[in-house]
Amino acid sequence: TLDSLFSVNTDYSFEVIIINDGSSDDCCDFLTTYNHANQVKLFETDGIGAASARNLGAAKASGEFLIFCDAHLQFEDLWIDHIVEPLLTGKSDAVTPAIASFGNSDFIG
Repeated sequence: TLDSLFSVNTDYSFEVIIINDGSSDDCCDFLTTYNHANQVKLFETDGIGAASARNLGAAKASGEFLIFCDAHLQFEDLWIDHIVEPLLTGKSDAVTPAIASFGNSDFIG
């Protein structure tokens, strides 16, 4: 997910906040040597649940807009720009992206 995120083009700067909600599989250890570690903030919790983890991430964010993402995502160029544009132009107060399956491009959620 992070490799995809940092590989796409955008006209906006962004930060990544990761909440490791009590996992014990060392899933975030790679962040210590990750190429974009300076743009990633990691917070460890003891199993507070998805909603509370999102709230914690929002509280730690410093940006004007919040985009919530889960793991196992791939991004397209300018996806951030396309999400932010309706907010900046006043067309919408909230935006959500379409989600599709990696293995079945006809399956869109």
